[in-house]
Amino acid sequence: VPNGQLFVSGNITSLKGPPRTGALPSPAPTTSIPAVVPPAIASQSKLNIASGGSVNVTGDVTYTDDPRTTPTAQNVLGIISGSDSVVVGDAAPNDLYITGAVLAGASGRGLGVQSPGRSPARGAIHLLGSLAEDTDQLRGQVDNNGVPTAGYADDFKFDQRFFNGAVAPPFFPATTKFAVQTGWPIQRTWNEQ
Repeated sequence: VPNGQLFVSGNITSLKGPPRTGALPSPAPTTSIPAVVPPAIASQSKLNIASGGSVNVTGDVTYTDDPRTTPTAQNVLGIISGSDSVVVGDAAPNDLYITGAVLAGASGRGLGVQSPGRSPARGAIHLLGSLAEDTDQLRGQVDNNGVPTAGYADDFKFDQRFFNGAVAPPFFPATTKFAVQTGWPIQRTWNEQ
């Protein structure tokens, strides 16, 4: 059971768990991980995967114990790109499942898709965890009616275990203390005399 941090000084070109064992149900579940998606992170694993460059996700990366159905789940994953983006690659399957905390901390970087304009629409990125990014990246396209036409839609859900740092991947940058650095002025549009 790997625990700790794995670091690559360059790019991670293919981050993925075991291959799927069959076809996803239609429509793809949004509140659970389908049984055909084998887990990649063992029950007791506390792992952080960090890259000095980009991270290319090419397959599902999920926990053995889903914290939505296993209240005592201990497995946790962090995915960090230190100077680039975390990218869902063209080799990734439709309706990609990721569980963990994703961080793309460099200026102008975030969670993106290698070919967001690639048709047809590829379902959604089902992320259970957290997302910290400097700039939101293009992940898909929709038509005038809001119907996805290319790339991936967002299906992001917060892992409640991350609230106030109760659980965190090892060496994952986090804080439980927040302070106001600058106050925002309140714009008045009218004054009563």
